[in-house]
Amino acid sequence: MGTSTSKVLGQNAKRTCQPSNEIQQSPSSPALATACSSNGSSPSVDSRFLCCGQPDAPSPHFRFLDLPAEMRVMIYEELVVVGKIFYTHNLHDVENGRRCHGFELFKKPKLTIFLVCKQIHTEAEKVYLTKNLFVLPVNWPAFQPFTTRNTSDEVEDDDESSKQPAAPRYLFSASALDSVKNISISIDQKQLEHYGCSHSAWTQIYEPAIGPFDQLTRHQRFDHIHDLELDDVADQWLDLVHSLPVPPTGLHYLEVDFTNAYCPIGCCRPIHLAVGDWITLVAPKKLDVIGVLPDEERQFTYVDLNGMHYTRRILKQQYGLRFRQPGEPTPWDEWMIRHPAAVYTLP
Repeated sequence: MGTSTSKVLGQNAKRTCQPSNEIQQSPSSPALATACSSNGSSPSVDSRFLCCGQPDAPSPHFRFLDLPAEMRVMIYEELVVVGKIFYTHNLHDVENGRRCHGFELFKKPKLTIFLVCKQIHTEAEKVYLTKNLFVLPVNWPAFQPFTTRNTSDEVEDDDESSKQPAAPRYLFSASALDSVKNISISIDQKQLEHYGCSHSAWTQIYEPAIGPFDQLTRHQRFDHIHDLELDDVADQWLDLVHSLPVPPTGLHYLEVDFTNAYCPIGCCRPIHLAVGDWITLVAPKKLDVIGVLPDEERQFTYVDLNGMHYTRRILKQQYGLRFRQPGEPTPWDEWMIRHPAAVYTLP
């Protein structure tokens, strides 16, 4: 830390830091759950930075909270700011998107600092939430704290509801929804339910409108079913993106990956169905779109509820829309390590 820092650390203690009973007694809390899952296995922290009691040396000793706030922030940044926070890096994420490419090049955050005491938890979590990019899982609305915000939209069918985890994992604490600044999501075929048409649907709904099943050609039936599927796609994708957190000052950075944005059948890429007024609501200062083909960029246009027409030009001016190509730089490149072999590899 240098000579000046050592002098500060050697000052006599004037303040104590009481451990948080709430955190210590609740190992399943969002803070601990996140600490044990982000970017791999359980992280560790250098106890020299967390000296809230008597250190190993008999004297002199110091209290961490006696350090200037600016110096504490520097220590927090060293421990919890790693560039990107990955929750999943399975084969689907790697093979059907670009968000997890190079995940092994980012270090793991040392989040056990959250468990020291409430004040340190509050200070360190703010640094953690505002300075990292959170690469959310494909089906992130099924995780806490988002599930508590979407209970009215849950599927009522028993078979479908059984797919939801009994105890959804925390991606971060509920209070973090107002603080997180940088998020990466995907628009993915995996997020879609494939309903199709049952016998009762054909006989009670569709036959009165388009005719009996056996009197339609295969192409007529396919076109009709496909149109119905796209109606469901629009509802599901828009419900998904409307679940994004909306901090009071908006997001600083939003990355959206459309690499696997196929319809449930896989015959088309209806990207326009996922583009809408949610962009206006989230109001990112920088919107990076990846995984789109050149002729798909024209689909980024919509009309909001007030009748305002948003074109690509307006989205670029107001929300920093960029169609990022492979190899183009991002704000997170500086955190990539040069020797990834010592971190971890894809299982």
